Amino acid sequence: MSPTVNLLDLLTHASGIRDDADEEDGEDHAALWIEKPDYSVIDTRDFLPQFAYKKPDAEPGVDCRYCNVG
Repeated sequence: MSPTVNLLDLLTHASGIRDDADEEDGEDHAALWIEKPDYSVIDTRDFLPQFAYKKPDAEPGVDCRYCNVG
């Protein structure tokens, strides 16, 4: 994730952050919860590993793409 992402990028879905399950790329959202049930995700730190290390879709502010995790 880029350190240049700002609040406007997040609010306009232009952060470039990849979604936790990018269904357009064939990822299955339900598969996220097989090894780690959703009830075990309580704090932000529990949720971060699902998307924080994915390669960005684009540079911040360049492309608009809906993202649940942003």
